[in-house]
Amino acid sequence: MEYARLLAIVSVAALVCGCMEQAQPTTHTVSNKAELASCNSKQTVGERENCYAETAAQRMSPDLCDEIGSPNTRNICLQRMGRLLHDPAICVRIMKDDVRYTDCVSSASS
Repeated sequence: MEYARLLAIVSVAALVCGCMEQAQPTTHTVSNKAELASCNSKQTVGERENCYAETAAQRMSPDLCDEIGSPNTRNICLQRMGRLLHDPAICVRIMKDDVRYTDCVSSASS
């Protein structure tokens, strides 16, 4: 009985804080953006998305970060772009990561 009650409390707390995001799919559709075509041949989703992030930085194009399916990798990409372009408006696109958002705004504004 105590175990069930504890489990219910933890579950509700996790839902309220937003800690239980939906599981990300193990595959991600490849991008059809021409700038990212060379990344699409990468064997794993992680390699492909890291390639997308690197290409976004090289091209100074934050919109390419939107092609990244992993929320964490996408947020890292946007944070980097905000810093590189000194544009705190890019940081607003960071989702569910207050620490990364705050750091992005701080470094983009300086």
